[in-house]
Amino acid sequence: MFQAKGVAFFLALTEEPITLFGDANWLAEAFSNLMKNSLEHTPAGGRVAVTYSGNNLYTEIEISDTGEGISAEDLPHIFERFYRGKNANKQSVGIGLALSREIIIHLRGRIRVESTPGVGTKFLIRMYK
Repeated sequence: MFQAKGVAFFLALTEEPITLFGDANWLAEAFSNLMKNSLEHTPAGGRVAVTYSGNNLYTEIEISDTGEGISAEDLPHIFERFYRGKNANKQSVGIGLALSREIIIHLRGRIRVESTPGVGTKFLIRMYK
């Protein structure tokens, strides 16, 4: 999907393995929703990157993009079920980010977002061990 849209995908592999605890299928659902959101809002020529690190307490995953960003008005609401921001895809029903948040919280994690309109968005996920 990234190649078809002309968006570069970068995965920063580390020499140290990381560990995530939780249901693999639900984790895949949460992360695929976040990646899909980043891809949808990043124009051709942009970039989506995934980096990660870990320590004895948690594993942290960062998904960042060089997309259109999220307005300050929409930012506090993006994890609300059925919320559709100004830049939402017309086919969006507003459940992807809400579902990702619920999955991450259910699996003892935390998620937060940082975004600057016109610069990009960063999702920071912390999964506790």
